[in-house]
Parts: sequence; C-alpha cells; structure tokens
Amino acid sequence: MGEENNLVLAGAGSGKTSVMIGRTGYLLESEQATADEILMLAFGNKAAEEMSTRVLDKLNTDTVKASTFHSLGQQIITAVEGRKPSLSALATNTMALDQFLESSFNELMSQDAYKAVVVRHFLYFRFEPINPFAFNTLADYNRAVKDNDLKANQGELVKGYQALLIANFLYKNGIEYQYEAKYERQTKTLDFRQYQPDFYLPEFGVYIAHYDIDRDGNTAPYVDAAKYLEGIEWKRELHETNNTRCIETFHYEWTEGKLLQQLEDKLSNFGVDSHPLSNDEIIAQLESAEDRPLAELCALLGKMLKLFKASNMNGELFTPEEQTLAPTTFFQKIFERILRLLSNKHQTANDLNRMKSAQQLMMPLYMMYENHLLENDDIDFDDMIIKATQYVENGDFTSPWKHIMVDEFQDISSSRADLIIALRNQSKDCSLFCVGDDWQAIYRFAGSDLSYITAFKKHFGVTQTTTLDMTFRFNNSISDIASSFVTRNPEQIEKDISTFSQVSKPAVSLFRTNGGNESQQLANVEIVLKAISALKSESTILILSRYSFTLPDTQILERFEKDLGNIHLTAMTMHASKGKEADFVIVMGLEDGKFGFPSENQEHPLVDVLLPPSQAYPFAEERRLFYVAITRAKHRTYLIADMKKPSSFILELINEAYEIELDEFGTSDAQLVHQSVHCPVCEIGSMMLRSGKHSDFYGCSGYPRCNHIENGCQECGAVMQRSGERKVCTDASCQVSVPICPKCGAELVYRKGRNGNFWGCKNYRSEGVSCGYSVSSVETAKVKGFE
Repeated sequence: MGEENNLVLAGAGSGKTSVMIGRTGYLLESEQATADEILMLAFGNKAAEEMSTRVLDKLNTDTVKASTFHSLGQQIITAVEGRKPSLSALATNTMALDQFLESSFNELMSQDAYKAVVVRHFLYFRFEPINPFAFNTLADYNRAVKDNDLKANQGELVKGYQALLIANFLYKNGIEYQYEAKYERQTKTLDFRQYQPDFYLPEFGVYIAHYDIDRDGNTAPYVDAAKYLEGIEWKRELHETNNTRCIETFHYEWTEGKLLQQLEDKLSNFGVDSHPLSNDEIIAQLESAEDRPLAELCALLGKMLKLFKASNMNGELFTPEEQTLAPTTFFQKIFERILRLLSNKHQTANDLNRMKSAQQLMMPLYMMYENHLLENDDIDFDDMIIKATQYVENGDFTSPWKHIMVDEFQDISSSRADLIIALRNQSKDCSLFCVGDDWQAIYRFAGSDLSYITAFKKHFGVTQTTTLDMTFRFNNSISDIASSFVTRNPEQIEKDISTFSQVSKPAVSLFRTNGGNESQQLANVEIVLKAISALKSESTILILSRYSFTLPDTQILERFEKDLGNIHLTAMTMHASKGKEADFVIVMGLEDGKFGFPSENQEHPLVDVLLPPSQAYPFAEERRLFYVAITRAKHRTYLIADMKKPSSFILELINEAYEIELDEFGTSDAQLVHQSVHCPVCEIGSMMLRSGKHSDFYGCSGYPRCNHIENGCQECGAVMQRSGERKVCTDASCQVSVPICPKCGAELVYRKGRNGNFWGCKNYRSEGVSCGYSVSSVETAKVKGFE
C-alpha cells in the first residue's frame, strides 16, 4: 500500500479499525513517518477515544492520537488566529439550539409580513405537487399520495394534490365544505356505491367535481379513458336530471396555472359568497391543531438551516469580495443561490413559487442565527470545518501531516472531504489512507455523501483499492443472505465476503405473526427470547427497530432479563447499532407503512435538495440499513414480521427464495395469505379482515384513501385472491373460486334471462355507467353452487 491514495473496502466485522492501527504501527516501525506526521481521523469523540486507546494498547505509544474532524478544524483555526475559537453553546446543546430556533420563529411570527408567508405556505406549498399524469401505474401514483400524507387545512385526508388546493382555497375563503359527501339522491345499487362528488357546499347546495383530464380529454396512462369519460357524462346527466348544481374543475386548469382563479370565477357565477379568513384566524387554528403544524414547520426550517450550513453553500462559488459584504447582503446572495439550485430540480411555475416561499420562510431565521453567532463572536461546528478549510486553501495554515488516515469513510460529507483534499494537496508527498464500507452507508440524512467512496478515484485521483473480505463476526449464512440482499442495488461495490464461522443451516429466522397491539408484539418478542435462551446460556441480545418508539422500554427489558435469567438485552434503533455486535439480534417493526421498514417517511423536498444525491435504486439506503441490522449478530438474527401488512423487504426474502428459516415458529394459513393479497383497486394496500355491522369483510389497508372492500370466500370466509379469470380462495383446503369479468374485474353473477341462464358482470345496471359483459357458461369446477 505505497500508493498516494489508498482505499480499503472493509466488510462488516472484518476489522476496519485494526487495519488503521496496523497501518500506523507499520509507518512508525519502518520509520516512514514520525508520530507528528500521522493524522488519524474518526467521526465522533467516542470513536476517536477508542482508536487512541487501541493505539496505546497495541503499539505501546501515546504519541499518535485520533482526532475528530471538528477538533482538527479547531486546531487549525487556533494555529492561524492565535486563540482558540469560541464554540457556541447552540452547537454543543441540541436542546438550546431548538429553543433558540423556536424563540426566533415565534419572534418572526409577530411580524405581519412573515405571518402572511407562513399562511401561504400552509395553504399552497406545504406539500410537494403531485401530477397524476407523471406516473405510469396506479400503484406508483397512489404510493406518492400516501407517502406525502396529503392533509387539508381543515384536517381531512384528500386523495390528490389538486383536491388539496381546492380544499384549502375554500377554507381560506371561509366557504364551508364537505369532502366526498354522499350525493343528496340515492344512486347506490347492489352493484354500485353511492356517488360522492369531490366537494359539497351545504350553505349553497353546490357540488364541485374535479376531473383529471387534459384539454384533449386524455387521462393518466393507467386510467381507462373511455370509462372515465363515460363516468363524467353520467355524472353530468345525473346532476341535470336531478336539477342539482355542480361546478366542474379540471386537471388542465392546474397545469396552466389557472385552477384557483377559475374556481373563484365559477364560484362567483354560482352565487357562492366568500368570507376570507384573516391571517390571524388561520394562524390561531394552526396553533390549536392536534398535529401541531407550526411546530412541524419550525422543525423543518431548523433542519434546513443545519443542512444548509453543513453543505457549505454559504461560501461556495462566492468571491472573496462578495464574502466580505455586510451580513444581510451576503445572506441575501446566499439564498438567491439556493433558489437557483432548487430551480434546477423544479422547473414548473408551481414548483418555483413553492421554492420562493421556502426562501422567504428560511432566510429571516437563518439571518437571526448567523447574527447571533456574530454578536457573540462564536462559531458552530460547521464553521469550524469550513473556516479551517479556507485557511488551508489560502495557505494561512501549513499542514505538518504526510499520512492522513480516515476511518468509516463511507460517512464522509462534502465539507469534510474538502478539508481532507485541501490538506493533502498542500504536499506532493502526502498519502491518503481511507477505510470504509459502502454497504454500511446509512447517514445521507445527516449529509454523508456515498459517492466519495463509490467514486473515490474521481474525487481523489489514482487509487490503490484493497478489500478486507474475511469477517470474524458472523457466519456464512448471515453473510450470504445479507450480501445478496444489499447487492440487489447494482450501485453497491461488489465484495465477496468470506466468514471464519461456518454453519450448515440458515441463521436468519423469520417469525411471521398476525400483528396485534403492543402487548401482543411484546409477547412475540418474548417467544423469540425464550427460543434464544434455550439455545445458549448467557447470551447478549440486541433488539433493533427502525424507530425508537417501537422498541420495548427499559422496564420491559429488565422484566425479560429477570424472567429468563441468562440473557443480557439492549434495545436501540438500527442506526444506533452501527458498530455494535451481539450473540443474537432481533429485528422488530418489519411492516409496511410510513413508520415501518423500509421507512416510507420521505424526506421533505426542501430538505432533500440540500442533501447529497440519492441513488436511483428504490429504498437504497434503507436496504443498507437492513444489512447493518442483520450483520450485528454473531450467531443468529431473528426477523419479526406482521404478515397483515408485511415489509416489502420481508416479501422479497420470501418470494426470492433467500435461504432463511421459515418454520422455526410455525405459520398459519392466514399468515401465508397476507404476504401476497394486494388490493386490486389502489394496488398498494393489502386486503385486511374487518368486522362490519352484519358480517366480516376484507378492506384495503389504505383506507380512508382507498375504500375498496370485498367479501371473503362464501365457503370458509378466507380472503379471495385474483388469479387469471377467477378469484380463488386462499385457504389451501378450500380453494372455492368465483369467475371475474375480463372487462372490468368485477365478479360474474349467475343470472336468469329470457333466453336462458347466463353469467353477467356484477357491475351491470340498467342505466348510467355499466358493464354489460356476459357469457353463457364458464368453467364451474369449484365454483360455489356448481360443484
């Protein structure tokens, strides 16, 4: 490893830190470097302390100590300025920073101009615009709506972004409305649900129907255009027949930027009076809302502020003359730059207006924060690295180091990378030695940029790459499963990991459950703990989950330890488990949803634009996080999954035939069923058993956005699954089937006609929108009543 640049790709448990220590010892022993020419860098105080301790233990010297990037920055600034920089209390105390931001935000909220910007944000810019025509499948569109959790200011969940704009417009103008209220006349039949226009204005007896068509009458790619247009005509005839008034709005009005203006004109023409709410009235309602939207906004702006500082946009591409401008002028230039950056990703008028709103919200808060630092002659951690980099680049600081070594390099951010490059470029003889694992890159949300390790040569020049491919932590079963899983993403660097420990049976076990309340979930954990207790005495066990609120609390853990006697438990999030290990691992929270795993809780677009580019592969970082969780175990990993709403990762493990243990805890037919029965309407939900007034039925897990329901099997009550031209009972011992209409997907019903009996579509009706498909006979094997 004599190259100028060395990258060591080290698998989990392969001894990354030991390589750093060994490299240090080699340099000292061979007299290629003295202690003061070696710079060892780690990402946190604890990691740096542990590395320094291991240097002392293994090399018997305390002359080489590991440093964090922040302490390195402080060292450089002190050397240049002749005094140690004053670190702001806001940098070292998260609670103090949050309190400062909250106090500053509240101060801004006393200003009418800022209050108006906040109101405009909540009315029109709180959510990312979702264009239904931009998706190729209904599932993709519905997933986007679900991920964004579209909630109108009045509080109801809506099924589309344009419906959200209409709802908030009515709310702002003091027009009482009901979302998807049932039409005043009965239109429900045995085959059709009651007609529910998008909006109803009870004070004026006016309906609003919004149609997702362009000016040429085209629909989104996944919508049956003929059927959709037929439905529009049926609704128009219905209103005309019943003499009910209906305002129509259209998708193309939104794309042309005229939706709300034209809605205002149409409301006026229908005699609908508006009584606009004042900004103070809207703010008062936001302050009293249960979901605390103002606190959410303040937290969002605080997160943007931190990422903005960490990304070094405040100094990037500005001349020294510009950087010496008065703070207010310079901050204005900064935000003009970020607006241009945002505009590169968001080209429509709707998007640009939203970005301008973000600028108007963010800039005053950012200026208050920066002025606070200036007034107190303080800097924060980001300043510490950025300022140090500038001193190195300008030649104010001369680097004494000829060997720079960085641990956990997959966690590097752009500002830290800039500092390393500046130090290395000062000397032709400087060697860069970086150790990391792209498979364990899980901190993009904090600014880590994976490209620095996956495209190392591009950033740092000619590179000698070495792979540590032997792990001493886990066995071959865990390795094979975890490696196969993470490398489904083609952008991950290929590594062939070998294991010191070999087993002949699967060491990843799936416990399929029926979900349940918190008590039942803890009971499931206890079942796994008893199984572990029987396997090995005095075991260490990590209980991991994506989110901390889904983990057992300390009292529960203590009870488990007391009851079983020979186990030692630690519960933490998957992110916190990085670098940890235990005899056994239990992974909880493996279910679908916003706070499931993989997490569908998307980064806010205004935050996402400040982060390093993400990989195109779906859930790429969540996939790496799952790899980290699985590979914390020395002997065996247990996955507890709710099969009523299973994680897509769990379904992949099952459907792609990974060699995992499926039978350790037994599995009911119901648990097998739920892993594959998806809602045929929205295509993203699962059909779940629900109880009605008169009988049980199956409803989509996406309710209330998707209200699709189906009856279970007439014979045994199990959920039915569509297979070709039939719906088949999923109970293997039953398998009764029902023929379905090839035209619209509804069930076929056996009917009597004037010319004989026939099978007709359940969606047939004598007038209005109807499916007239019929057939004289179908294959009746296992059809109820035709056995």
